[in-house]
Amino acid sequence: MVKLFGICGILFGCGGIGLWFCLRLKSRVETLTAIQRGIRLLMQEIQYRAVPVRESFRAVSRQLSGEVSVFFTALAKKAGQPDGVCLAALWKEEGQTCLKDCGLKQAELEQFLAFGASLGQERKEKQMEALRLYEQYLEQQIADAKSSYENNHRLYFCLGWTGGLFLMILVI
Repeated sequence: MVKLFGICGILFGCGGIGLWFCLRLKSRVETLTAIQRGIRLLMQEIQYRAVPVRESFRAVSRQLSGEVSVFFTALAKKAGQPDGVCLAALWKEEGQTCLKDCGLKQAELEQFLAFGASLGQERKEKQMEALRLYEQYLEQQIADAKSSYENNHRLYFCLGWTGGLFLMILVI
């Protein structure tokens, strides 16, 4: 009886690991898409509304969901406070806090954090140019993430269950 529970634990544990890897791939695509949507909304806020940065972040956060919404909400709360923290430092700090476990690769997260340094310092035209360039970068990363998901999600799922079956046979 104990052996049966052990075998089932191995099988479902390995299957769960495969499923976890599938969900990480999907989470990466969803996070990159949400960041792209947030950047587009921020572009619209800068282009068409003349409001403070804090209000722009608040408006963007209301239209998003997940970790990216939490990120923009935290920016809206802390931006413009009298503690004197610049927007670039705040962007980096909140990005590391809110987006550390959302499935992004380290290089993508570093690029996102570096992008924040270009906001709030230049004229409107320079900010719009930086936003457009980052949006193009995101389009490439989203295409890469989608192809990676399409190519590998079945592989991870099947490999998890097959590995569990193999280990189950070894235990028997």
